[in-house]
Amino acid sequence: MSQPKTLEAKVIYRSNHSQLAMISIMKYGGIWDRLGIEVSRMDLEHRALPAEDQLLDGKCNMIFGCHITPHWRVANGIPMICMAQTVNTSQDMLVSTKPLAGLNDLKDRVLAEQDLRDEEGHLTSHVRGTYELYLRDAGLSSDQLDVKRVESGDKKQLLLDGKADVTFASGSQERACERLGLHTRLLPRYPMVNSITLTSLVPLVQDNPELYIRMIKAIATGVAMVKRDKEKTMEILAGNVADRLGIRDDIELESFYQKLSNSLEPRLCPKIDSLYNAYRIAQLVYPELEETGNPVKLWDLHYVRVLEAQGFFDDLYR
Repeated sequence: MSQPKTLEAKVIYRSNHSQLAMISIMKYGGIWDRLGIEVSRMDLEHRALPAEDQLLDGKCNMIFGCHITPHWRVANGIPMICMAQTVNTSQDMLVSTKPLAGLNDLKDRVLAEQDLRDEEGHLTSHVRGTYELYLRDAGLSSDQLDVKRVESGDKKQLLLDGKADVTFASGSQERACERLGLHTRLLPRYPMVNSITLTSLVPLVQDNPELYIRMIKAIATGVAMVKRDKEKTMEILAGNVADRLGIRDDIELESFYQKLSNSLEPRLCPKIDSLYNAYRIAQLVYPELEETGNPVKLWDLHYVRVLEAQGFFDDLYR
């Protein structure tokens, strides 16, 4: 079989915490090379709008992430598109100076958290939006609580300094928080699009569909490696991911692997409750979406469905 013509992917990714592992598996597992993808750019940009601006300016041709603000973009006539989804849940926790039974205990505590919106009225971060949904679903909101607003730095330091009682954090930080002498309370898994969402612009996909088909294949192949080849996955994680994520020992690495493997969607489809919860965050920040938005308009799973019909996903697990 002849080697496929190499296609260039210029990628911005949004989170070391949730995406670095899969990026490393695709790179060091040789997946991009096998599929004829040359990744000429792989840069981290935590902020959604600057990442999307670079996509609009032609400085990248896809984003790993950006699941919330694209709803606002689409409602304003910008043809953003999401094509594949790796994770459909969020696993978060409360971190506190004293043990808490659950979210209702926050009524009497000082919560360390950043604002939901920035000075220009845009979402500060996806995780902040998820934390707000936890509160709303418990009959609360950050407007009803005593909030110590975090401008920058580590929220947990405010707890250690006695300036706040509790904050939210990713469940993956459980052992790190406990090492600091803080208490943790894992919250139930929450339906939410997370980690790598393959995001681009409709014209870019129409001009070069093969690039995006190959990237969908690459992501799915990486997921299959995690689920089927633990030894190779652990080798890549230990050599290229652990230090950067502050994973200190084999026990933490094993825990990280298990959470990664359990969370990944092998067929790269968003679930409707996860998609809708992401849209709920967008509506909280951009109330005009109630009139102008549509939670499914952003998504086009055409290429995932084509690969499904061709038996691609089935072949990965044979």
